[in-house]
Amino acid sequence: MIETETELLHKISIKKPKFEIIILRSGIDKNGTEFQVLGRTLSEWLACACRPHKTRLLPYDRSKNPSAVDYIRPLLDSQYEYTIVLFSSTPLIESDTISRIMEYVAIKHCNLCKLPVGFVINNAKESTMVDSIYSQDIENFYVVENKKQLDYAYGILQERINNFHISSGVEIIKPKSVYIEPDVDIDGGVVIYSGNTIKGKSFIGAGTILKENNVIDNSEIGAESCVSSSVITKSKIGNSVYVASFCEIVDSSIADNSTIGSHSSIYKKKVKKSSKIAPKSILGENKC
Repeated sequence: MIETETELLHKISIKKPKFEIIILRSGIDKNGTEFQVLGRTLSEWLACACRPHKTRLLPYDRSKNPSAVDYIRPLLDSQYEYTIVLFSSTPLIESDTISRIMEYVAIKHCNLCKLPVGFVINNAKESTMVDSIYSQDIENFYVVENKKQLDYAYGILQERINNFHISSGVEIIKPKSVYIEPDVDIDGGVVIYSGNTIKGKSFIGAGTILKENNVIDNSEIGAESCVSSSVITKSKIGNSVYVASFCEIVDSSIADNSTIGSHSSIYKKKVKKSSKIAPKSILGENKC
């Protein structure tokens, strides 16, 4: 059986050179604001993929600096052997892509390697001639520079997030209708129905059921609870809590084994263990 080039490369023992990554800030809208998707800017998505490697984010105006290579050279750090230069308008790049680029460059001993979008510079060389082309992972270098491209990137990133949770034992009904931001933590055994939005650093405990059309923002929901068509913001919901439809809970805590009746509003309150809040109750005052 003939081995592929990738399989052969993995068998070669090589000294791993030191890499720095520079992200050139692009993906800017007409108002000068960087595009965001799923609660992160494009730069933040790319920087996350570059962890744990040393990474710098630099502004870049293509109209003033037509040659990104010439722009970068005076900024190279001599303590690194190579610098990977990426553009923040490519938020679909994954950490595995970064690892494969590093391996490829180290094997090839590149002086200037062209990436599908971006390049890798040998910090010790002054060559401006491309001597190698990295042609893997083409789909991950998708460029986002307008609303249509942003929508496409959103779909890919949300699918990755959903698939991660599904592989961890979460059941998601109609995944395309569910919005989950990247910092959300969900235990196995959770069931999420259509229309749910889960944002910020929220946590959902094992066995909890999120019925249709909840909005959960920077909140914690314990195990074996059930929430239906409600808005929960900056709050902590305990274990085995039932939140009926059309409730709003803000800056509050609901202790274990409690029931919140439908159409109730709770603002900056602590609800004790095993409480039963009647439907249409208002606890606290919403000063917003």
